[in-house]
Amino acid sequence: MKDNIIVLIDGGFFEKRYPLMNTKSFIDADKLEEYIFKTIDEIKKINKYSSSDFELKRIFYYDCLPYGKEAKSYHNPPKIIDFSKNSIYEKKMKYLESLKTKDFFALRLGTLTFRGWSRKVKTGKSGKIIPVFNQKGVDIKIGLDMAWTAMKGKSSKILLIAGDSDFISPMKFVRKEGMTVYLDIMEANFIKNEMLEHADFIINKPK
Repeated sequence: MKDNIIVLIDGGFFEKRYPLMNTKSFIDADKLEEYIFKTIDEIKKINKYSSSDFELKRIFYYDCLPYGKEAKSYHNPPKIIDFSKNSIYEKKMKYLESLKTKDFFALRLGTLTFRGWSRKVKTGKSGKIIPVFNQKGVDIKIGLDMAWTAMKGKSSKILLIAGDSDFISPMKFVRKEGMTVYLDIMEANFIKNEMLEHADFIINKPK
């Protein structure tokens, strides 16, 4: 009987890292799917301690819907900004909607709240005003799903595509339950050592 692997993706992390790995290419559902299957193929090659005879069970993608409400701008006098009219909003909505119909995919959504405005300063320049958003409920959903997967015996392998140290405790828990954790850090060089220590295999290390 074949073993299986479950994939959990921190969407915010993936969408920031993917363009850096692929010459600023905007991510879409097909590119995401291609990336995942390529990574699974790499896992089958490097897994020297156990059988490579396993198949994909499910892909959980965690993210928030883009903010689509109105807010007062930082200008003087302030004006009303409708975030739903932004091209980024339209691209993100289209992207998330397309994931819902992909084979094996399950979309798990948190909430995105608007916190106000901040000035992004560059050296020698005054900078520009940018909106500040706060993502809620994503990390906890990932952690709970990792624990549920381990306790229910749904799989013996997890591929976690993430870089947040908040996942250290869930990683430690599922490994204690006998799961193998593959951590894909997408060439990021800012991942905490403790997070790396609690993965069985590190995928896509920094070049």
